[in-house]
Amino acid sequence: MKRTFLVLATVLCAAGCPNGNSPEGNRLSVQAEHQACSTNSECVLVQRDCGECDCGTPVNKKYRADYIAEK
Repeated sequence: MKRTFLVLATVLCAAGCPNGNSPEGNRLSVQAEHQACSTNSECVLVQRDCGECDCGTPVNKKYRADYIAEK
C-alpha cells in the first residue's frame, strides 16, 4: 500500500505540476530513507518548492518539521 502511495504521488507531481517559477536547483531534496512508511498514515506531503505549483513529496511524519524548517 505504501509503495502505491509513493508511486502515485510521484507520478502525479511529475506529470501534473510544472516546476513553477523555481528551477530544480532551488527545490529541497528529499532523502529516500525519509520517505519510508509502513502505512499511508505515517506519510505526509511536504512542499519542496516555494513556487506556485508544488504537489508535495511524501515524507515520513517524523521528518516533516525538518523539511518545513529548511524551506
